[in-house]
Amino acid sequence: MRRGRETQQLDLRYFKSSLVQPDSSPSRIASGERAPDALLTGAGGQVTRLFDLFKGPHWTLLGYEVKRDVMPSYAGVQAHTIGQEGDLLDPGRNMATTYGIHQGDLVLIRPDGYVAATASIQNAECIIEYLLSVER
Repeated sequence: MRRGRETQQLDLRYFKSSLVQPDSSPSRIASGERAPDALLTGAGGQVTRLFDLFKGPHWTLLGYEVKRDVMPSYAGVQAHTIGQEGDLLDPGRNMATTYGIHQGDLVLIRPDGYVAATASIQNAECIIEYLLSVER
């Protein structure tokens, strides 16, 4: 017996859920969508999958072409910077294409693998505001 996408629930989306924040970034990926995988390269040249970064009970914040020192930080959130000055590289622009993101974009992934919020680095405070709102 084979399972299709419907039984694996890979197409579920939560666009109007209270668990997502309206997008404040022009990225193609939207809050409430399942976060897709992408292949990146670590500092030592090893291939790293985004899905590996998402594993565990933590939130994940991705900053695309964002400097580490301007990334928002929050307890329980693992932050990763992708780009020339980041801890991961996107040499084939795999993540940029899959997520439709640009320099300065942030993507917050919930522990269940869904996108919670997107923002530009100029609006990074909305990521913290969202995290504070779900903590209550």
